[in-house]
Amino acid sequence: MAVRLAYSKSFVQEERATINLAL
Repeated sequence: MAVRLAYSKSFVQEERATINLAL
């Protein structure tokens, strides 16, 4: 479960970075 949570958190950070690049 902890691994999945860490993966989700890292995915959110990647998505946020992509959005910032798009802007």
